[in-house]
Parts: sequence; structure tokens; C-alpha cells
Amino acid sequence: MTNRTEVPGNFQPITPGYWLMVLGEKATKQLHRSLTPFDINPLQFGIMNICEQNGASTITQMAQYLPFDSSAISRHAERLCVRELLNRTHSSEDRRVAFLELTDEGEALFEQLQRAATVGQEELLSAIPEDEKNTLVGISRKLVESIEQRQRTGDC
Repeated sequence: MTNRTEVPGNFQPITPGYWLMVLGEKATKQLHRSLTPFDINPLQFGIMNICEQNGASTITQMAQYLPFDSSAISRHAERLCVRELLNRTHSSEDRRVAFLELTDEGEALFEQLQRAATVGQEELLSAIPEDEKNTLVGISRKLVESIEQRQRTGDC
């Protein structure tokens, strides 16, 4: 496997997009390593995180927050339901709409997952001081919000 911070030959990655891609890949791998002992993947963690923060949520609502399509979210949510980490309740107005929420077991596991993910994130970002971490978060949030705004208005 190639170490992406060591670029071959004359290739000089100068674009921020390249480094954002590499950082995203490394952050995802670190999160996956942190969650593996619990047999949970990053998408399932994201689903549980949304339910923990927002309460009962639909797949469509989750798709607004997660960078995955509804069918992938649905498949991974089903696995969480089978493990009894999520409850599915159908809407009384439209049986096609299902709300997902954490079970008591899911809430207990989510607390452990959150601790493991935090430790992994701290390892990932250990090379930079706290003020630079805050700057990274602020710039990242600003970029995501700008892109989302442009997508809503059709400029992207």
C-alpha cells in the first residue's frame, strides 16, 4: 500500500482538494479501526449518532446528514435493527414511512462508541495543537456549508 503523504516521481499535489481527500480517507480508516471491536462501521455509527442527537428519524432525514444514499442507509439501519440497537416504528399516517430510534441497548453501546471514536480522533489529530484543531473544524464547517448552499441554489 502506498503512503499518500509520500508522492511518487514529479507529482506535486498542490491542491487543497487532494489533501482533503487524503485526510478524509485517513479519518475514515481511523474511525473504522476505532469501531471494529464493537462490530459497527462508520455508517452505522453515523446512523446511531443521528438518532442519539435528533431522536426518532426517518431514512430520508438521515440522508440529509450522511454522505450516503438512502438505500445504503436503509441496509445498515436494518442490521442495527436486527441487533436490537434500533427500533423501527411505522408512521400512522403513511405505513411506508418508518422512524428509527435507539433502543436502551443502542444508547448504551453508542456511549461506548462515542468514547472509542473520540480516542481515535485524538490519535488522528495528535500532531496539531488545540487552536489549530479548532481552526481546522471552523474552516471545514465553512467549506461544507458553502458547498451545501451552492447545491441548494443549483450553483454547484
